[in-house]
This record gives sequence, structure tokens and C-alpha cells, in this order.
Amino acid sequence: MSLIPGKRYRAEFTQLPYGFINDNTALQTLIRMKGLQYLAMYIAIQDRMANHTEEDFTLSYSEAIAEPKAYLQQYSMEDADIKVWLDDLIDAEIVEQRIFVNAYTDIEETRYCIPSVADTLEVLRDSYFSKVINPLKMPKADKDKLKETQAKVSEVRKSIRIKNAQKRNCRNALTKELAKPDCDKSVAQILNAQIEDCDRDIAALYRKAHTIEKEVELLMQGGGLVDAE
Repeated sequence: MSLIPGKRYRAEFTQLPYGFINDNTALQTLIRMKGLQYLAMYIAIQDRMANHTEEDFTLSYSEAIAEPKAYLQQYSMEDADIKVWLDDLIDAEIVEQRIFVNAYTDIEETRYCIPSVADTLEVLRDSYFSKVINPLKMPKADKDKLKETQAKVSEVRKSIRIKNAQKRNCRNALTKELAKPDCDKSVAQILNAQIEDCDRDIAALYRKAHTIEKEVELLMQGGGLVDAE
């Protein structure tokens, strides 16, 4: 959603948390076992995610190959080689698959992100939107209604993040269960069903957010925006 006509929100920067490698044992293992290219790929994906605000900072599978390849200037490498790096990051659960509903087509898409990075960027974007909503020539009552409606968008998007975390926990539990020599198939089926339920809930929440965002855009008609300092 772009609240300022002709202006698209763009994250100013992405930042690697202090000691993030020490706290990311999966990435440590890949770097130690297979090389520093996985650190480079991680940084490249993080950077390119910030350019996809309209897709909630997620990349399609093809974008997650092509954009890091260009970012790292590995033009002589085959896409298949970059794909190996990406697949290893996905298998290590460093890069996560997410359901995303396109606001323009209403089509559910499978996209990819580093979850902690995507969630942080979303929170920063929501904070930005809450600050810049300050339409000129709008009565105070209407302005209050606008801010209240935008707050509803933020709450729905927070619910999406919570559902993604629930889905991640279920997927981790399923992976551990399937790895057991005496895997309990009934437990695995329950976990798989819970993952599917999360996907349905996430899709429904996206559609709810899009509906409320349309209300925000309608409220914005007739008023300009100024950035609140």
C-alpha cells in the first residue's frame, strides 16, 4: 500500500543484528561445512527483500535466484548453482516459504524470505505509515477515523506475522517427528493439517487487510499527505 501518491515506501536500510551468526546455528553449519558463499547469499537475499515492500518483503523463487545473483555480480555463474545455495538455505530453515495474497489479483502465491528480516521490515513499515498519515484539509474527526482504520491494518498484519510463527513451529515439529525412526504418523498428519490451517488463516487475513487498506485509500481521497517529523 502506498499512502502518498507517486511515492512508494522503501526501507531505508537493512541491518544485520550484532552477533547474528553466533545466534544462527544453521547458518554457522552451512558456512563451516560448505563455505562463505552462504553468508553472501544470506546478505544478498536480505538486501533484495527490502525492495519488495508490496510483497511484504518476500521474493518469488525465481526472484530469490536472479536478484541475489545480480546483487553479488555473479553473472558468469549458472542459475542452477545459485539455486543450490537457495535450496540449502531453505532446507536449513534459514529461508522460509510463505503464503502471500496479491492485493491486485487476489491470487495466493508462494514466496520466500528470511523470517526475522521480513517481520522486522514489516514492523518498521507499519510504524512509518502510522506517522505519515496526516492529510491536509481534512477535518479532525475524519483524520482520527483514518488513523483508526490504518491501526486496524497494522493489527491484521500483526496477526499474519503471528500465524507465520505458528506455522513455522508446526513445520519444525513435523520435521522432527518425520526424522524419528518410530515416527508417529497420526502426529505427523495432525501437524500437517495444522500447517494447512495456518495457510488458510493467513490467506483470509491478507484479504481482510486488503479490504481495510481500500477503506484507508478511500478516506485519503481529497487530502494530501505530509510526512510527520
